[in-house]
Amino acid sequence: MPKISKNLGCGVFVAVVLLLALIPIRVAYVNARHAIERGHCQGFMKYVVVTCRLYSEENDGRWPSLSSTPGRLMFDVDSVYPEHVQHTVIFVCPEQENFSDLTEDEGNSENIDDLSFAYLGYAFTNQDELTALLGVVETRWEKGLAFDSDIETDDGVVFRRLHDSLMTSDEIDPSVVPVLIENSGTRHPIGALNVTYLDGHSDLLRLGSKFPATEEALAALRRVSRN
Repeated sequence: MPKISKNLGCGVFVAVVLLLALIPIRVAYVNARHAIERGHCQGFMKYVVVTCRLYSEENDGRWPSLSSTPGRLMFDVDSVYPEHVQHTVIFVCPEQENFSDLTEDEGNSENIDDLSFAYLGYAFTNQDELTALLGVVETRWEKGLAFDSDIETDDGVVFRRLHDSLMTSDEIDPSVVPVLIENSGTRHPIGALNVTYLDGHSDLLRLGSKFPATEEALAALRRVSRN
């Protein structure tokens, strides 16, 4: 058997050490890239909220209404496009699969959908309220009814349509009313999702930490969504 020279053995050892040293660098790079993309995602969601507020300025404080198209957890395209938003890329999370393909045309109105974010257009703060709200939404979809005002369950529970007045009302805390909920179709590596609230702030919530970043809430949204 031919002998392996000491120089060759030393070279192999050094190469292995270098490769091992690169692993944490690679992990750090990937984590940093995802952190940047998560930041972009939050930024996009905040721009969507700004778009809703621009709409409200011309509609007596009312935010865009939920689409009457069954399974569409978003407002209709013509509610905001092209008057209040032209760069529709803000409706797609950068970590969404096929992000580059989906946003090749930054003005594509088809991006205004619930592929990345769910919007219901009503105030709710917990799982029981979300479940009840989705029940009313499904019933109204089946009947072909619009969502242009407050809606009520059979038990008399009233859900307020999102409105600027709710941000200064004593009846509700706008910092806990989710307006946009990132769906599970995105690929954040740490098991988390972004939520933007009525007061305009966004949080990155670990799955299972608190509502609406729970499997129960996401399952309820997936059940009624067409995407």
